[in-house]
Amino acid sequence: MSDTQNESYEVTRNVDIELKSSDIAGRLKIAESTVRKYAGALAKQGYQFRKTTQGGRIYTEKDLHTFQELLKLRSEAGISLEQAAIISATRNASQKKSEIQMTQGVHPPSEQQSQALTNALQNVEKMAEQMSSALEKIDDLQQENQELKDEMQQIRQQQQQEWRQQTNFNHRLERVLNEREQKRGFWQRIFNK
Repeated sequence: MSDTQNESYEVTRNVDIELKSSDIAGRLKIAESTVRKYAGALAKQGYQFRKTTQGGRIYTEKDLHTFQELLKLRSEAGISLEQAAIISATRNASQKKSEIQMTQGVHPPSEQQSQALTNALQNVEKMAEQMSSALEKIDDLQQENQELKDEMQQIRQQQQQEWRQQTNFNHRLERVLNEREQKRGFWQRIFNK
């Protein structure tokens, strides 16, 4: 066996089983179109999928785990697809990149490159955590802002109600004063003559 065949054997031995979008959809209990939508969002954030010679995506077990993480972030953290894709893509980027390189016959990075990639990934993960924290704070501020808006609306409604009550009271008082004036005019006519 030549070195190339040996290397090819090593690479294919470490590759995950290939999955179709229907396989992913079935396992996650989502529509195939949702799988494609999520894959597009991940790809937009730099996540790399293996490709067929025609350019179609080939999914693996690792991709399945990434999709599961993305779904979990969306449901449990309540964040948007774009935000979940950023976090999932950055967490899984270096692992996936090295897998794709290995399947395409690219040699793994040197120790120095690996360390640089690891450091970069750690920085990206820190930034993703900071972004996640900032997004949580933004959500909290938005909720607080909505509560303040609701409170201001209640105060406006109370003020309007008090204004109506005051206006009604003023009208009644004016009526009573007018009636007294008219009655007084009658008695004054009787006693002044």
